[in-house]
Amino acid sequence: MSYLKKSKTITEGTWFAVPLREKQYAIGIVARRDTRNSSPIMFGYFFGPSRENIPNVDELKDLSPSQAIMMARFGYLGLVEERWPIIGKDDNWNREEWSMPPFARRPILGEVSFAITYDDHNPAKSLASRRVSEEEAKQLPAEGSGGAEWIQARLLKLLND
Repeated sequence: MSYLKKSKTITEGTWFAVPLREKQYAIGIVARRDTRNSSPIMFGYFFGPSRENIPNVDELKDLSPSQAIMMARFGYLGLVEERWPIIGKDDNWNREEWSMPPFARRPILGEVSFAITYDDHNPAKSLASRRVSEEEAKQLPAEGSGGAEWIQARLLKLLND
């Protein structure tokens, strides 16, 4: 089965586990994906604490966006290659409660930061950017998208700090 065909089974509201170390997992949920299934970029919320076992969907029903330790745009390979186990779909998932925020583009050198807005139906497509203060940029998730290994490393760092 092709990656594109497999990715079509991964819909918004799908919970998944992100392996961090041996028998250690974080949890994620797909909050946005390309509604035409033409892009491998998704947007999700990620949760701690690290767990020794993969929970079932019922154990995750009380998690909310405000409890996320990270929000990120990410590629689907961890899911379609089955390195990130799919837990299941939340039948009561409400798209409106799981919004995709603007992302901060903060230069390494310089003082100008931007908030980047992405298409709500295609997290790979940027729609607009606007200048923001450094303080506002610090409140937004970092712009860019990460592969499976980057997401795993970032979650491990966040959970161990």
